[in-house]
Amino acid sequence: MVKSTYPDVILIENGENLGFSKANNQAIKRAKGDYVLILNPDTVVQEDTFKTLIKFLDEHPEAAAASCKVLNADGTLQLACRRSTPTPLVVLPKILGLSALFPKSKLFAKYNLTYLDEDEVSEVDAVSGSFVMVRKSAIEEIGLFDEDFFMYGEDLDWFFRMRKAGYKIYYVPSTKIIHYKGESSRAAGYDAIGMFYKAQIQFVRKHFSKSRSVFAVMFLYFAIVARGLFSYAVKTGVALAPLIIDTFLMQLSLLLAVRIRFGSFNEVSAYFLIDGIYTVVWLFSFFLVGIYKKRRFSATYAAWGVILGFFVNTTFTFFFKQFAYSREVLIWLLLLNIIILPAWRIGIRLARKTGMVPFLGTLGKTMILKRTAIVGSAEEAKRITQKVLDRIEYGYSIEGFIDKKSPDSVLDSPTYLGNVTDIAEIVSARKITDIIFSTESYSYEEVLDIIDKVKHNKMNFKIVPKQMDFIIGKASVESIEDLSFIDIEFNIDKLYNRVIKRSLDLMISSLLLILLLPFAIISFLLFGRSIRGVDLLLQDNQVRRVYLLSKTDKIQSGILSRYPLLLHVLTGKMSIVGCELLLNPLDLKNIHYKPGLTSLAEIMSQGNRDEDEYEKYEQYYLRNQSLQLDLEIIIKALFNL
Repeated sequence: MVKSTYPDVILIENGENLGFSKANNQAIKRAKGDYVLILNPDTVVQEDTFKTLIKFLDEHPEAAAASCKVLNADGTLQLACRRSTPTPLVVLPKILGLSALFPKSKLFAKYNLTYLDEDEVSEVDAVSGSFVMVRKSAIEEIGLFDEDFFMYGEDLDWFFRMRKAGYKIYYVPSTKIIHYKGESSRAAGYDAIGMFYKAQIQFVRKHFSKSRSVFAVMFLYFAIVARGLFSYAVKTGVALAPLIIDTFLMQLSLLLAVRIRFGSFNEVSAYFLIDGIYTVVWLFSFFLVGIYKKRRFSATYAAWGVILGFFVNTTFTFFFKQFAYSREVLIWLLLLNIIILPAWRIGIRLARKTGMVPFLGTLGKTMILKRTAIVGSAEEAKRITQKVLDRIEYGYSIEGFIDKKSPDSVLDSPTYLGNVTDIAEIVSARKITDIIFSTESYSYEEVLDIIDKVKHNKMNFKIVPKQMDFIIGKASVESIEDLSFIDIEFNIDKLYNRVIKRSLDLMISSLLLILLLPFAIISFLLFGRSIRGVDLLLQDNQVRRVYLLSKTDKIQSGILSRYPLLLHVLTGKMSIVGCELLLNPLDLKNIHYKPGLTSLAEIMSQGNRDEDEYEKYEQYYLRNQSLQLDLEIIIKALFNL
């Protein structure tokens, strides 16, 4: 891409990852200008940034390097963009947590200099290596990056040598960039924590082992190791926390279930062995539905994990009568777990949304759509909207667009939400979670200014570069070009997925036939519903007469109207999740695609899509069908009832 799009750019291609220092040194040696720019690939730069820093360095000959305000993906200041050299007096408050408790204290907050005004020019010990402009003559004097540092620490070492040679380093906040911190190292697949603290030890050994006392050096070693172990412990704890919480709450559910069943806790000891089996089965069910991978805080998947585990536990007690102490206790466990285990996840998500738990990671992609606004002109908004709707896997729900002025005419789609000057109020009122910026209409400077205004709303920001069909976000670059469906492998045709899907159909249809029977009878006797026959095209392309519990001959969305169809699911002629009812899938007859009680096209369209868009949803489902996707479609269908 670089060679074809930018033929004048010198591209250095290495056969392996040489590390940050060695790779940048290759480029620095070939650079011929007065200044050298070190820039990470996971950044977005304002249009005036280069000119601003060149002008600043021209006016400050004593400066060897300068950097600008560096923002996180959510618009907050990235603390690493201005730092002090990690001496014992700087590190100790950081280790003890005093810098976080007293961020405005000159004594305790030296590590990240949080006591400085983020909008004022400051002389600092070090800036962020993700973006720094350096005077070429200073590099020739103090040398290149130290290649003993593979990743992390090389910038701190460089700046330390610059200051030791008498140069100054400046933080210049009059311009800014976005740095999607961690994406470069994450993409490379390295142990970022281990490499970071190893680099800190290298720095201390290189610069302080001879100039500082043995006690000071040993203290720094101890502090770095302790901090590294703490970071690993936090990372491991966060990864294991959902499993530990689930296990604890399952034991609490057992106590409550026994108390409800027997009126006391005296019988709890009899359940110790079976409780261990139940707990392991439920935890394993959670692993199967992906709870402990990308969906740790998904209440939906937690509920389905509970249901799946319940069926396995019920089967276990059926075949092993010696463990069937009380099926009533198992029923109570189901009811309690299906409330408690999703509930704590909902609480965490609400707390995260309000900023109360900022340490939690992303919750993973989900087909529950993200409420999205486009910032750009009417024409660009319409173009991006169409492209985004073509790529449904990204899960955007376009609520409308925001611009500097209202459109000249009313658009069918998307809706004009208001003026960009009112963006903070608009995103709050509309509960917008994602904003997509069009740089065809807005400069990077304007984009970053807008992000600055709404950074407290805990949002995700995406950028569509000028004349390009890509959305640049925190963890990925998403192509929104039109799809081609030629020679695509269908997930739904894989044997493993077919077995899992059929098992899910059997479990859910059996359960619903039993649970909904009283309601179906009441609906038939008291609410005027009757058994009506309709002609439905089944998977074998044969038209069959099926029956609905309905007031009309049309297929309605309610579960009770489709209750008789559960018999067809049970016998294998239909599926819980399949293609649209009465849709003629002649071109898909060899890929085992049954009509379903619900479908991806039905829940996503909400009655407003045309046939082309129906086809896109159907094609997406064929390619990506999985247990997780089926469960999420079912939950989404329940919300749409």
